[in-house]
Amino acid sequence: MRRRFLTIRQFAEQYQVSRSTIYRLLAAGKVISVKIGRSVRITEDSAVAWERGLQPPANDNG
Repeated sequence: MRRRFLTIRQFAEQYQVSRSTIYRLLAAGKVISVKIGRSVRITEDSAVAWERGLQPPANDNG
């Protein structure tokens, strides 16, 4: 199996979050990254796992 990676920009665009949010997620260990040279890449498996762990908004039926 070939491991896939996302750049910070790709993660931001795909999940509609800011760069600062991504770096907070990385610092908190909520997504896993690797360094390839000077570049940071987020593992696709980690990104999917993070997305699955998100809580849906509460249903506010007034």
